Amino acid sequence: MNTRTKLGISIGVIILSLLVLIWQNFMHAGLAIDLTEARLQEVNLRYEEINASEEAYDAVKARYDKTIEAFTTLQAKVPDRNGFIQAMNFIRNSAAKHNINLVSIEPNLEDAWPNIKSNLTTTTIHIEKYPVSMTFEGDYISIGTFLEILSEGEFDFNIGRLELASELGNEGALNAKCMLFAYMFVTENG
Repeated sequence: MNTRTKLGISIGVIILSLLVLIWQNFMHAGLAIDLTEARLQEVNLRYEEINASEEAYDAVKARYDKTIEAFTTLQAKVPDRNGFIQAMNFIRNSAAKHNINLVSIEPNLEDAWPNIKSNLTTTTIHIEKYPVSMTFEGDYISIGTFLEILSEGEFDFNIGRLELASELGNEGALNAKCMLFAYMFVTENG
């Protein structure tokens, strides 16, 4: 083989080696660029999630503040521990005004319903719901008016169960039993 052929083959091998080396570097750089772009995309997604959670936090905080404000305005209609006696007196006075013979009124203050004190974790400000069992007599219209005043009066009461007996009681009155739910605004645990 002559020198010219050897030189041509050597130059060809060198050029081919350089092309392979350049191709490998570009290929490697291309893979590195692809990996970097994938990581950058993941970082951008995480950044968007963080921004969204910050925006969500602001919205949740504003909604929480508004809820707390609305919750504390309930103190006007939901008595605290001291005002609970006034709520019971409101029931007695409303019964007297509407010719209802209030036979018995028995609030169950042992535990809230559902059992908040024993089963649920409460915050320092919460509302407890207590069942009040009532038995009373009156005519149909008076009973309806009495129950309407209780549900729409100055205190929040819910009527859970109502039983009207068709047997006439004293002076032609209907017998009624009612499970009333009264609420108490509590500003401390316990």
